[in-house]
Order: sequence, then structure tokens, then C-alpha cells
Amino acid sequence: MKYYAHTKTYGEDVVPEEEWQPLKVHLENVAHLSEAIAVDKFSSMAYLCGLTHDAGKYQLSFQRRLRGNLQPVDHSSAGAKEIYALFDLNSENVASFVSGYIQTLSRDDERELCARAAMKFALPNLFAYVVSGHHTGLLDYGWDEKEDSLKARLKKSFEPLDGFKEEVCLSDEKLILAMKEFYDFTVSCGKNVFAGYELLVRYLFSCLVDADYLDTESFLSGNIRVEHDGELKGCEILLDEKFASFGVSPLSCARNYIREEALKNASNGKGMYLLDAPTGSGKTLLSVSIALSRARAGNKKRIIYVIPYTSVTEQTAGVLRGVFPGVPILEHHSCFDFDSDDAAKRYAERWDAPIIVTTNVQFFESIFSTRPAKLRKLHNMAESVIVFDEIHAMPLECFAPCMEAAIELNEHFGAEEIFLSATMPSIEKLTEKILGRSIGTVDLVPDKSLYKEFSRVRLEDAGEADVVAALCPEKSSLVVCNNKKTVLKFYEQYKGEYKHCLSTYMTPNDRFRVTNLVRSELENGKKPKLFSTSLIEAGMDLDFDEAWREMAGLDNILQTAGRCNREGKRKAEESVVRIFETGEETSPEIARKAAIFRSVASRHGLKNIGTKECVEEYNSILYVSEEVTVYEGKKILSSGYDIDFKKKNRMFHYFSEYKEGVVVPCEEIQGILNDIKNGKTAARRALQRFTAMVSISELRELINQGVVMTYDGVNILEAADRYDPDTGIIV
Repeated sequence: MKYYAHTKTYGEDVVPEEEWQPLKVHLENVAHLSEAIAVDKFSSMAYLCGLTHDAGKYQLSFQRRLRGNLQPVDHSSAGAKEIYALFDLNSENVASFVSGYIQTLSRDDERELCARAAMKFALPNLFAYVVSGHHTGLLDYGWDEKEDSLKARLKKSFEPLDGFKEEVCLSDEKLILAMKEFYDFTVSCGKNVFAGYELLVRYLFSCLVDADYLDTESFLSGNIRVEHDGELKGCEILLDEKFASFGVSPLSCARNYIREEALKNASNGKGMYLLDAPTGSGKTLLSVSIALSRARAGNKKRIIYVIPYTSVTEQTAGVLRGVFPGVPILEHHSCFDFDSDDAAKRYAERWDAPIIVTTNVQFFESIFSTRPAKLRKLHNMAESVIVFDEIHAMPLECFAPCMEAAIELNEHFGAEEIFLSATMPSIEKLTEKILGRSIGTVDLVPDKSLYKEFSRVRLEDAGEADVVAALCPEKSSLVVCNNKKTVLKFYEQYKGEYKHCLSTYMTPNDRFRVTNLVRSELENGKKPKLFSTSLIEAGMDLDFDEAWREMAGLDNILQTAGRCNREGKRKAEESVVRIFETGEETSPEIARKAAIFRSVASRHGLKNIGTKECVEEYNSILYVSEEVTVYEGKKILSSGYDIDFKKKNRMFHYFSEYKEGVVVPCEEIQGILNDIKNGKTAARRALQRFTAMVSISELRELINQGVVMTYDGVNILEAADRYDPDTGIIV
């Protein structure tokens, strides 16, 4: 009997069996690829996952299926049951390891006892989770033995795998090394073993899925993927040249000092760094400079730049492409898939580009996903330098699981992380309070003396002032509101020239156009008035004479202030940021943050609101008081070895209210939309620039009104008069 993994076709014709891929060859290829992909301390475990993942294809029924029998065959579960049995405590190999290795250690140590229990119960499950789900996704453990669960699948009966035992060599040496790797891992985790275990399952799953895809793709197409590690070389020199081009001014001197201090303190190599530099201090390029330094020192493979908002990813990726011409930079945030012939698709599938710019949603929802296509990229988060920009913008209810994942990536998978914020939460105190674990971080700029150079504005409480009437015609003005409807109302009320609007009701294409228009007007001495939601606060480098901010959290106030007198060309007394109130209803989170801001400001005064003491007091109340929803994150953290992965995936949402995209037709994409409407394959990635965002309730209303139609999952605006390029979708 000859056993095969994959057939091959030319057009509609199946080629002769002699050209099919032998099953033994596929298993060995995937085993070696998985081993090479994994970090050294998990390489033997990854090897075994690869060597057994398709063991179920040795069932005769599967081989008959390759030859034309269409009867479905569950080969993944059969492979999972095979590897589960290998690590049964009653097996000779495991018994030998337990007696020869574990029993030499002290039984009094809590970590040792935890590790012993893990060897008995968790190791077989780990391999079974990974192998059983490598096509359909990670399964729930299934306490009720429901049909689609790991427990139920392991109880199924399968045909004998005689061919696997005859053809594939499972050496005792690899089994022992895998058990030792797992045992050492559980000991190193200590009391945090459950969180570590969950991420290890996901990580090995990622290694296996990627290796399986790569080998299958190589066989079917003949193409071999080229790794892009090492392309960060030379980037530091290019960035130094960029810094040198900024010239000499009090602000540039302060920025250079901060950079020198940060680079010096980053050499400590603790792996988790805090950069709480003020708005306007050039954190983006500064953080990339630190990341490049750490990548070189720690031999890291790539830099992953994680941003809260999609609206800023294009700007950040554009800045980095300008500094590093010729270096592949992946910008991954789309709600549409990459085109099949798009070179970026290959980077997006596995995140092997040297520099990746992505969103918090894409990053964390990939980690907590169960889908092979999403989890495939997880292993390339390991041995990377990850920059988390605007860490204060993380939703409170997500803080616990997201920080848990970040800590595990750092402690066990070789990632180093840089957290950026102008209003930095006390991450060490918060993880101790919320997660019950201590971590070590490095403050990259402990000397804050030069931060006073960035105090470029005067804050003022404007109460319920008539904002539109109070705007000064002789000054450029930024007005930031808590919701899109208020933005639109102010925009329509203002009757002067050079007025503009920014919100996610507008497509990225129109937001980009408006932002560039405002920048051009500012540079040419015009006095534009920009009415915007908080999306302007996430790194957009515009500089206004005055700013108005609707009452919100401390982070929002300071971020808006960072868009006023940004380059320090005017005196602070002449650059006023006024905080106003509208009395309109806002979200519970914004209302709560605003209340905390009022409380802190009343005690310290508005002029001191940006000091370290005020920021720490604000964050301690925001994150740690009893009423905070941050504790809800604990409900999805691991509390055992028997994990319901699908259930956890359904529970984890980075944003509590999802937005839906609505494509706004134009001539440039009309051909794509016609293909979608006619059921043809279309390059949907191009639609991203022409997609506005609405809430789910707003989308339902637009559909009920007949304004939006949905074709194959794509929402398309059918009424041209319901979109204004200057204000967005009219809901």
C-alpha cells in the first residue's frame, strides 16, 4: 500500500499517483519546518506536532478518498488520538521519564507539584488540541462531551494506523526531549502556568499550521517561500540621518535628549519598556529607534508596531516607508482580505515582513482567535520587538487578557515590548492588582526635567460656552467632540470659510484628502477650522493656534492639547486649549473618565494636569477602583488545562461595540463592485479606502431604508445622495 498526503491536478485533470505527495514525506517535511519555525526551547514539541498532524491520513478510508471515494474522513481527530496515546502515563516512555527525571526533584516545591500535574493531564491534551484543530480551528475541551469538542473527538473510534507505525519513526529521544521541554516550561511558569499553557497551545498550533501551509503550497505550486529576516540591517543608519535632518531648536534638542536617554536605558535588556513621553516629543520615530536598537542587540526578527486606531496606520506606515525606502513594510488592518495576487498577502498570512504596522484589534484578536488563518501569524510575534502605541487607549475591559498575552509573549516566547503613552498607566501596579503577578519594566526616561519644553499650551475651562460662536477667525482652530453627531452639528453651524470635518462616517480616502488639505492650509497661513472626533488624537501631526476639547478623560484632553502649538512657535499663554461641555449624552466609559478628570483637576489645578503625579492619580482611579469593568477581563483568562478555546474566542471582543463597513461607490472601484454583485471573484482589498464605518444599529437602519444593500458580505451604499465627501455617510 502506498500512502499519500495530497493529490495534484493540472487544470481539471488529476495527475498519476506517481506525482502525488507521499504521506511520509509530507509528515517529515512539516515536522522539520515546525521545528525550524519554533523557538529553540519548544522545537521538539513542534516537531512532534508536525510529525503526527496527518497521521489520520493513514486510514484506508482516507486513501480511498484520495482515489475518488467521496465519503468524508476525520483524519485530524485520528491523528490527535494517536499522539494523545503517546503521552499516556501508562506508556513505557512517559513512565520512564517520570521516574528518571521528575522524581529526582523535591516534592515540596509548589512549582514542582504543578509541573507533575501538568505532565499527567496537560501534555496529552496540548498535543491533541493542536493536531485535532489544524484544519478547522482550536476546539473547546467540552465538559459535556458535545459533538464538536476535543473530549468527544478523543472518544471516537478510528481505523488502525498501521501504515503510520510502519513508515514514521517516532524516536524515544524526541519524545523525551518534548516532555522535558514541557516540564521545564511549566516549572518556569510557576503559579501563572495556566496562562502560559494556553499561549503555548496557540503558539504550537501556529507553528504547525504555518508549516503545513508552507509544505502543501510548495508541493502544489513548486514555489518555496523566502524568509525575510535580517532586512532590518541598515535601518538604524537611515533613522539617524532622519533625526539629523530635523535641525536645531529647543524642541529638537529636548527630543534628542529623550532619545539618548531612552537608548541608554534600553540597553538594560529587561524586555518590557515604558516610554511615557509627552505629546509632541516624537514618540513614533523615537520608539522605532529603540526597537531597532533592541532588535540588533537581541537578534530579533522583526518590529511590530501596534496602533489603537485604523485611521493612523496609513500615516505611520507612510512615515516609516519614507524613512526606510526599499524595506518591506506590511500595513495590516483591513476588514477585507488581501487580493490573491497581492504581494502583501504573503506577508499578511504569516507576518514575516521585517516591519509590520497593525492595529490592536488585528493583533489581539489574532491571538485569541481559534481560526488557523488568523493564528498562523502568532509564532512570528515571538522573537520580535513589539511597540504598543497609545497604550492608554486600550479598552478597560480588555486590559487583563491583553496584558496577560503580552507578558507571556515576553516571558516565554522571546518578544520584547515597548509601551508608549503621554498618559502612561502604572503597568507594574496594575498587573499586580488585576492579574496578581509582578513584572519588571524599564522606565526609558526616568529624568522628566526636559518635559517642560513640551508644555506649549494653557488649559482653560470653558464650561458650556457657545463653541462655534467663540471660534476666533484670525486663528486656526481644532474642535474635538465625543461623538460624530456633535461634530457634524458644529460643522454645519459654522458659516466661515476653510471649515472641515473628520469622522469615521467618512471613507479613509476622504479623511486623507481632508487631512492633507488642512495641513496645506496651515502651512500657507490660512486659518482652517477642523471639527473632529477623537480619531485626530491618535498621532495626527497637525498644529493649530487654538483647540477646543469636549469634556472627556485626561488622555483625551492632553492628546488634543498636543495638536495645539505643536512645534512651540508661539508662547503658551497665546495657545489656549479650552475644555467645554455640551450636556449631550455620551458613552458610560467617556462619562466615567470625564468625572475622574474633573476630580483630579479640581485638586491639582488645570495647569498641573499633565504632571506625573496627576497622571498616576488619574490612572489609579480609572483602572483600580471597584466599579471598573477591567475585572471582567478575568472571565476569559485561563483557570485550568482544559480550555474551551471557541467559547473564549466568542467572549473576547477588543471593542464592546463593533462597527460595520459600508462601501461608498466611485468610478475607481465600480468594476470590483459589479463583480461582487454578479457573484464573481473580486479584489476586495481595494475597497478599504472607500469604506466608511457605522455602528451595527445604524447599518440595520440604512438597510431597512433601502439605502444599503449587502452582496456576499459586502455592504454597498446604493443611494448617492446619502454620502457627502466632506462629512461622510448621512445616517
